[in-house]
Amino acid sequence: GDHRDLHSFPTRRSSDLTKDAVTAFNKQKINNFDVYASCCTAQSMAIQDLVDQTNKPHFIWSFYPLSLEPNDNIYRVWIDMAYEGDCFVKYIEQKRPKTVAFVYQNLSSTNEQFNKRVGPAVEKFGVKVVYNESYDTEKKDFKDIITKLATLKPDMYILYGFQNQLSEIIKNLNAYGLKKDGNILCRSEEHTSE
Repeated sequence: GDHRDLHSFPTRRSSDLTKDAVTAFNKQKINNFDVYASCCTAQSMAIQDLVDQTNKPHFIWSFYPLSLEPNDNIYRVWIDMAYEGDCFVKYIEQKRPKTVAFVYQNLSSTNEQFNKRVGPAVEKFGVKVVYNESYDTEKKDFKDIITKLATLKPDMYILYGFQNQLSEIIKNLNAYGLKKDGNILCRSEEHTSE
């Protein structure tokens, strides 16, 4: 029958992941692959144009919401990120707060989502973003963020992070009397460790 090879490279810790991605792509190109699969945003974006030049399908495991726009041969897995920004906007539009705060993990995908999609969209219908803060994915103590939020007292909170981080943030919002019916919307990620 018709044989198709699938080549991909594993995620690995490195000081230069994008360089590793390009090196892996060049090695796979020698094998004349039929389909390319890459994972993680930084690595996938580093080789996106190289794979595009081959005119072969490229499956990307990436949260980056705009990774499909420039190329027709890209198929993104984990597609919920492409739509969740719209869900945040619709929820905010429905609730109509005067002010909103965004608190999220510092990832290229979430920075893109909140700074280029959600924030500008809600400001168009009159909601002021009074707080926009990203935090390290390993963060455990949120007192600095909670203190700022307690001072600002936005009408709504949009939170994005691991379950243990979100529960800590919400517990503290509640302790400050900031948690009210319907004023917190969360997007939780499953925390995994190697």
